Amino acid sequence: MNDKQLETFLKIADCGSFSKAESLLYCSKQALVKRITALETELGFILFERGHRGIRLTAAGEQLYTGARKLLQLEKEMLDACRVTAGMETKIRISKIESHMLMDAITLKFAEKYPDIPIEQVMFSGRNECERVSDDLIDLGETPWIPDIEKLNLAYLPLIQLPYLCLMAADHPFAKMLQITINQLHRAEVIVDSRQYSAEHFAFLQANLPNLIVDNNASEQIQKTFALCRQGKILITPAYYARFLHELTAIPLACSWRREYGLVYRRNPSHAVMNYLELAKTHYAALDSVLF
Repeated sequence: MNDKQLETFLKIADCGSFSKAESLLYCSKQALVKRITALETELGFILFERGHRGIRLTAAGEQLYTGARKLLQLEKEMLDACRVTAGMETKIRISKIESHMLMDAITLKFAEKYPDIPIEQVMFSGRNECERVSDDLIDLGETPWIPDIEKLNLAYLPLIQLPYLCLMAADHPFAKMLQITINQLHRAEVIVDSRQYSAEHFAFLQANLPNLIVDNNASEQIQKTFALCRQGKILITPAYYARFLHELTAIPLACSWRREYGLVYRRNPSHAVMNYLELAKTHYAALDSVLF
């Protein structure tokens, strides 16, 4: 039994099925089944009960799950402590993307204050920040709060709460307004990414906007956003999004809704990550979220 086997076992247990785990582990379902079967043979007991409705941990599997989490975390803490003793601070790994909304300013401050701690930027395609942190590909990332944070057994530091804006072409009839209400959007073609709303707020939009278009790619593909807005449509999105789209007009949505953003990281972080988090708390405590 080795670390990779335990990490595979934990991920399958977290996902609740081999099929869901295969895309996260970049491994076919058949290969994962073989891997777990081999582990069960080595251990001498069954880890998962398999049925038509999926899989679930056996009593022995639940005990191994709890112990494996503690074991892997203790191993990480031990190695972090050894690096500190040896005069080596743990490096910090973050995703390499064009721009972080929250982390760019903190990373710059961190590099200035802790020049001896390397910052490694890792290039990825696919997976969100929570999954990358959970899989130990990066040490921390930025994300809105989502239920998956708790499911992945991660910690979360809330930093800002952002309002929503209506993005549109500069020649749109609403482009000169100071703010826009939901009622005023009744006849407009409005686009939303359902993931950017609570279930309650999304249901409210569906009930009150008859021309609502749900497009979960519009908020991730900049050129698509431009194209949709040039067609006369309005995209409602959290305020930070507007700073990347200078050719479009951004009008505040007249409502009290806010979307929370923060940093996600593994529990019991290294000293380097704790220092990064402290810098983030200090920096954003001094700022008004309206600046974003």
